[in-house]
Amino acid sequence: MSTALEAPPPDDDYQTTPADHAEQAILGALLLAAPTDDAPPPGDYRHPGHELIAHTIQAMRDDLKPVDTLTVADALGARDLLRLGGLPYLHELITKACVPASITYYRDIITEAAGRRRLATLGTQLQAAAHAPGDLPLAALLHDAAGAIDTLAGTTTTGEDTNTWAPLNLAEILASDQLDLGPRPTLLARNDGKLLLYPAAIHSISGEPASGKTWVAILAAAQELADSNDVLYIDFEDRPETLISRLRGLGIDDRQIAEHLRYIRPQAALDPASRTHLDEATQGVTLAVIDGITEAMTLHGLSLMDNEDVARWLALIPHHIANHGPSVVQIDHVVKNSEARGRYAIGGQHKLAGITGVAYKLVTVRSFGRGSHGIAKLVIDKDRHGHVGPNGSTAAEMHLDATKDGLEGWLCEPEETTYSSGGEMRPTHLMEKVSRYLEHVTEASGRQITTTIKGKDTYVRLAIKTLQDEGYITARPAARGAQNYSSVTPFRQADHDDE
Repeated sequence: MSTALEAPPPDDDYQTTPADHAEQAILGALLLAAPTDDAPPPGDYRHPGHELIAHTIQAMRDDLKPVDTLTVADALGARDLLRLGGLPYLHELITKACVPASITYYRDIITEAAGRRRLATLGTQLQAAAHAPGDLPLAALLHDAAGAIDTLAGTTTTGEDTNTWAPLNLAEILASDQLDLGPRPTLLARNDGKLLLYPAAIHSISGEPASGKTWVAILAAAQELADSNDVLYIDFEDRPETLISRLRGLGIDDRQIAEHLRYIRPQAALDPASRTHLDEATQGVTLAVIDGITEAMTLHGLSLMDNEDVARWLALIPHHIANHGPSVVQIDHVVKNSEARGRYAIGGQHKLAGITGVAYKLVTVRSFGRGSHGIAKLVIDKDRHGHVGPNGSTAAEMHLDATKDGLEGWLCEPEETTYSSGGEMRPTHLMEKVSRYLEHVTEASGRQITTTIKGKDTYVRLAIKTLQDEGYITARPAARGAQNYSSVTPFRQADHDDE
């Protein structure tokens, strides 16, 4: 008796079963550069044409050839392409593509259908063998049938239950004394040491043009480069000269940039060969910046307004990079019309839902520019793990001071600086700290105050000057032109927050 498990030819009502739709979803994802590792194995596709497309894509990737509708059409050849429905059918597959993260779900549907087809074929073969004339005893028939069923079972199962819908055994987790409420931020430090970015997570920084959103990412990159950590910067908007100039302005030297910065300027959509380069560039980096999400999605033929396309984008590059371990920062735009802006950047709601770290919105306080001191607030739209702050709160203030020689940029506590009605900086938080300190000592020099009070020296000195100008403290000359300060009357921030 033959136990060959030949799949029957496709039915006349092709493309009416869930398996057919699953095959189209996976093939569309493969055409959009999804990895082939989790695609169905040969023989599981119900339609021979789908198997031919899958085989062609795999062969092209093995040869490191670019994969898209045009290159696959060329590889198939005119005759096979015509039998499949021509180039329009390949474009139709693109419209039905699933996100890469869903490939295993659709593969299981295809595997289930393939197993049932093989079982039906085996049943027909067993029925024919049972009714065939001859002297083969029943025991031999049953032995052959059992062997055929075991062979079939081996082609459709892995020998272990991998169904992710089965309840997990929590005993081992509960026995651990290291239960944690999610990851902790590890990158982008404020001047008080608080960290604002999570490892292996996707973040976003959105804002209006010239709001300084790119500078937040550059400050994060500068901190990592200064610590000799590797940084990946994928730039869909600008050129390397701009980034290098800004990093130099922040004090990063050429050696640190050359050794630890990996810069990519994509001019074409990601394909298998490009993914190889991207994966190599991602290895070992602590931070990956993707500058220009609108341009990136457009380059890949994805719509900003379509939630399914947003999910495809997140799976294509941001999630793929985050899975390697670095913190991923996307730089995005907000809607220009503030009344229509809503809670997040331009595009589908899934842009916010897909953030696995923190979604920040940058709100300008004082405009940035050459020769000016720009200020912006970094507001939390979403904090997935809750260690940075609640939604709607200000996580930090970003300062870019270009009023002196060179450029100084930093992030500070949002309470450190308030603003008068005229827009002047008034660091009431630090003013209270300085006042309380001087209330408990006879007098102190400016150096003693800046050493004792926790905060950026620039702001501590501004707090001292403001307190002196407003009569809360007084100063007397000391040795070598220094000043010693003492308290006149207490200053309390709560009495001045509404000024």
